[in-house]
Amino acid sequence: MTFVSSPAEADVILLWLKPSIRPLFPADDSPLRVNLSACAMDMKYVNTLTAKKPTVLVINHANPFAINEVYNGQIRTRFNGITATFGVDSKASLDVVSGKFNPTGKMPFTTPVRQQAVEKNKEGEGYALFKFGESSGYKQLQ
Repeated sequence: MTFVSSPAEADVILLWLKPSIRPLFPADDSPLRVNLSACAMDMKYVNTLTAKKPTVLVINHANPFAINEVYNGQIRTRFNGITATFGVDSKASLDVVSGKFNPTGKMPFTTPVRQQAVEKNKEGEGYALFKFGESSGYKQLQ
């Protein structure tokens, strides 16, 4: 793996997103927003970048973010892989992305497929992109 100065020089883009979010259970009654654009992510820039080159998407899943603004049925072929980091050290994440280490573990929560699923507050058919307890490791993207 060689890092370059600009996305134009890259063969594959490694895009590491670190969304920010207010606490999942705030003191007020404001609605929960888990879509990336509500979590300080510039989705126009992200989607412009991923449209140009194959991308490996790394997301710090500090919370169960809905990632359909960047990864969905219409554009999922842009991605060579998706990794959830859960606050992992950057060197460890690079070891996973480069294939030096095959991660193992289980999802600590279910990630919703989209913000609307959270608003309906009904887990079930069509709710989960990644499910609680689902195993991690290298596998084919669906």
